[in-house]
Amino acid sequence: MCTAIFYKGGDSYFGRTLDLEYSFDEEVVIAPKNFVFDFRHCGKCESHYAIIGIATVSDGYPLYYDAANEAGLAIAGLNFPKSAYFPPVCEGKTNLAPFELIPYILGKYKSVDDVKAALENINIASTDFSEKFKAAPLHFMIADKERSIVLESRRDGLHIFENNVGVLTNEPPFESQTAYLSTFVNLSATEPCGENLISRGLGAIGLPGDFSSMSRFVRTAFILRNIDKGENDILQFFRTLGSVEVPKGAVCLENGKRVITHYTTCFNLLKGICYYKTYNGFRIKSVDMRRENLDGDTLVRYPLNKYEDILLQN
Repeated sequence: MCTAIFYKGGDSYFGRTLDLEYSFDEEVVIAPKNFVFDFRHCGKCESHYAIIGIATVSDGYPLYYDAANEAGLAIAGLNFPKSAYFPPVCEGKTNLAPFELIPYILGKYKSVDDVKAALENINIASTDFSEKFKAAPLHFMIADKERSIVLESRRDGLHIFENNVGVLTNEPPFESQTAYLSTFVNLSATEPCGENLISRGLGAIGLPGDFSSMSRFVRTAFILRNIDKGENDILQFFRTLGSVEVPKGAVCLENGKRVITHYTTCFNLLKGICYYKTYNGFRIKSVDMRRENLDGDTLVRYPLNKYEDILLQN
């Protein structure tokens, strides 16, 4: 369960919720330009665009969930368990493990057009990071400062979709989600006319309120289409994703575990800033990649602030 959005206001913004029943000690991690990425099938990358994002670091390697580079390109990987398929290594292709796609793309490219051209020769291969971290079944939302696309690797090959909605959730595949969205064209943020209306907000009657992927897709798309943009954009961004955050106990799995929204991110793609908040820490925090030495070769790591943070006014 996750939701990602792309938002153009005064600046361009990209981010997501991470909704899981477990955590792997995620951190804000900056990979400076000379940090070495050793790719399993296509050698080492010793110089690249600097990257900032949320990752779990294992054996010194950042396993990014979502990230952006200094040029304003961003990617998030979202769970896609029914439809994702990663084939074996393919001779003649640039073979990348799923966990390598984010650093590879962000390290080399600065626009969606660059990525689309590169994907013609990329194969996302079924390679695990380790015994603990298996290849996660993901699809990806990719955005630059102007637009976004969706990338899905399925049994019939790679699929690339222009994402004019600016939203991605989980299953089913993206084209099914957008088709479902078209059945809600009657929804409106404008109030209906009449003297005997019992409430405000009646223009959106029928807007799904559950936590399923398709309902989150519709709800987020409706809010993203209608909110005011260009003023208080960071707050508007977090309020949009706040509409699909999962409180503990609202989604309970068969094994008894509870899904929660561990964190929500917002990347300012023009300024290289990662804003985030966590389940217990409602206050928005930020890490600015440009305040670090981006010419270095060592990861810069900031643990997520996960503790209750309340301003006591008396």
